[in-house]
Amino acid sequence: MKKIYFVNRVIALVFFLTSSFGVSAVTSSYYSSLDGKSGTTLFSALTTVSATGYTSHGYDDLWTYFGTTDLNSSGKIWDMYSDCTFTLSTNQCGSYSNECDCYNREHSLPKSWFGGSTSNAPGNDLFHLVPTDGKVNGYRSNYPFGEVSAPTYTSGNGSKLGPNTLGSYSGTVFEPVDEYKGDFARGYLGMVVRYANSFAFTTGEGASIFNTTFTSVGNYGLTEYGVALLMKWHRQDPVSQKEIDRNNGIQTTQGNRNPFIDYPCLAEYLWGTHKDETVTLSNLVGSFESSFTVGSCDGCTVSTAPTITSPTSSSLAFSVAPNVTDDQIITVSGVNLTAAISLTVSGTNSDLFSLSASSVAQSSGSAGGNITITYSPTAVGTHSATLTLSSTGCSDVTVTLNGTCSAPAQVEGADPTIILGVPITDALVFPSGVNSKTLYIQIDNLLGAVTVTLSNVSGGFAANKATISKSDAATGTSLVITRTGTGGATLTFGGAISKAITLTGE
Repeated sequence: MKKIYFVNRVIALVFFLTSSFGVSAVTSSYYSSLDGKSGTTLFSALTTVSATGYTSHGYDDLWTYFGTTDLNSSGKIWDMYSDCTFTLSTNQCGSYSNECDCYNREHSLPKSWFGGSTSNAPGNDLFHLVPTDGKVNGYRSNYPFGEVSAPTYTSGNGSKLGPNTLGSYSGTVFEPVDEYKGDFARGYLGMVVRYANSFAFTTGEGASIFNTTFTSVGNYGLTEYGVALLMKWHRQDPVSQKEIDRNNGIQTTQGNRNPFIDYPCLAEYLWGTHKDETVTLSNLVGSFESSFTVGSCDGCTVSTAPTITSPTSSSLAFSVAPNVTDDQIITVSGVNLTAAISLTVSGTNSDLFSLSASSVAQSSGSAGGNITITYSPTAVGTHSATLTLSSTGCSDVTVTLNGTCSAPAQVEGADPTIILGVPITDALVFPSGVNSKTLYIQIDNLLGAVTVTLSNVSGGFAANKATISKSDAATGTSLVITRTGTGGATLTFGGAISKAITLTGE
């Protein structure tokens, strides 16, 4: 957990400072645009507010600005990578051979991940640029953050380099000490909302943490590993007085603020236990408010209990003709998990409902995946079953499956008419995980048999019948289409009629 620091900041380079460091320059009205927002609208509002007041300064100006943002209570450089003592104006790198020789300007989000420029933002943005020991910074290089159990290098304050042991990423990572993990996590989260749609941080190993999809489905710019890592550090190492002072100092220098330092709970509304819920600003406690307890999770109680978070619907409805399938896709997710989420179907008509998978794996306490539920009735009637989702330590989640099987309406007329028992016209899509579809074929007023052919096959499609007789078509018959790939094909009914359907696989 983070140590709590109440800092009496030494005011250096006072020629551009007009107030003491511990005084906040923000109130809740600064964030009023976030009130009532959720999901992508909240993300967009955060993108706007995090840029409010921003002024880009030169990369060389950072040497000066560190005097506003990164001095400890002794007036020395506050280095999160080492325990060295550096003086602001005299220990800047140049060259170095050993730890404690000098400090430099560390892009905690490596600049090679977004193009390598320091001439403008984000290459000179103080929210991820911090002063660090030059030697340790050299060891860190462009490796992503992670957690290490068998370090190949350890700095003087315990920061480590080595193979990652957290989540799905298996490369070399750099792990800062526990005291500063939340600082770096919130710096990264602030960079995501600040530069969304302007910069991608995905070059090289940046793709282990960031992606370019700023929606709920895309984890708002983070990979699964990125969410697991940054939210873990954000929660375990809450906002300290050091961060509060630094946030105020950055506003003094470059004009803007990090919303995840001001309102730590906001991260939960994008990536955590309140994901996609609506923000009511008055329910949150800001770190700039007198009621905020430094080093706490004030304003956002986060449960550590294993929980299945979706699906949230209590029932699903299916409706098809006999011998036809209907598919529903659900998203299965959970937090704080210690085991996979298992899925079972039970009840009177459980044999009519099948699942594309019986479990969703968990990684670093989280689980997320789509499951296809298929309803396959053979006779007219209503059917029901219960889908149960369970995981170790979680309360079970149940979903009632309601199926209605009705005979397709007869169509009479002088011309042959084809009735397909699924709601398609000229296209049939096989969702991911669904490898067969049953069409109920009924055709009136035929003069002869119907041929069934597949052409332009690129995805392993096959039909169980090559012809449908006049009598079978009149009374109704089933045609099963299977696939073994994700390509496509054209299904053509010929002979007595002429109709083509495009088949595609996801």
